[in-house]
Amino acid sequence: MKPPEVNRIGKKKTAITNFTSLCKQLDRHPEHVMNFFLGDLGAEGSLGSLGFSIFFINLAIKNILQPKQIENLFRKYIIEFVQCQICKRQNTDLVKD
Repeated sequence: MKPPEVNRIGKKKTAITNFTSLCKQLDRHPEHVMNFFLGDLGAEGSLGSLGFSIFFINLAIKNILQPKQIENLFRKYIIEFVQCQICKRQNTDLVKD
């Protein structure tokens, strides 16, 4: 998995500019990953385009975060929602019972 591209927006926001491509690699819906991130951080945020193309959607979080913190959030998400708890494989599907 590629590392997240983290940029600052002003003085109070952080953007992950390759958020949707990372979600596609995980085979998870961006809104589900976003809700996990925002819930874990206790912060507000939203998905939005960068303006020049609808395909470049990023996650803007109303909090200052370092790239290492974002990587740790992705690791936590993978352990909780992507990786099989029994066999540790990562080619799983998210299914609601």
